[in-house]
Amino acid sequence: MWYVQQALHQLEVAVRSVEQVMDQILQSDLDRHHSLRKLLVHLVQIPSADCLILNEATEEAMKHYYQKNQPTTKVEMQRMLRQGFEHLQQHFQSYSEHELQTKTMSHWGVCYSRFEWLLQIVAHFYHHRGQMISLLKELPMHVDGRWFE
Repeated sequence: MWYVQQALHQLEVAVRSVEQVMDQILQSDLDRHHSLRKLLVHLVQIPSADCLILNEATEEAMKHYYQKNQPTTKVEMQRMLRQGFEHLQQHFQSYSEHELQTKTMSHWGVCYSRFEWLLQIVAHFYHHRGQMISLLKELPMHVDGRWFE
């Protein structure tokens, strides 16, 4: 479905821009700036975690996911982001029109169609990417990034 491809493309634009930033950040930057590390860990968890949420993972399953998936190095973060995005992309590309319109419920009670969940994931990722950009400017750390196409 073309609209799914377009939404996934916009997510990929944001993912690539975060990958470009991460290429410029040193491991020592992450070790020195706890707030940056914490934000990047959450950012790279989003594709996989939100995929679990849209598939009705329980609160316990999500706690387990977050405890188990705590990358400590830049390389681990980059790998988690890329693999999570590719998994999410494959997941959504496999859905039929009916499956995209099927509503699922989060463990906290929010109910959306799978396509609405995709829109939420895109918004969630862009929100935290914006936080990352602001934080990098405050630190100050100069990184070159292509934020939009």
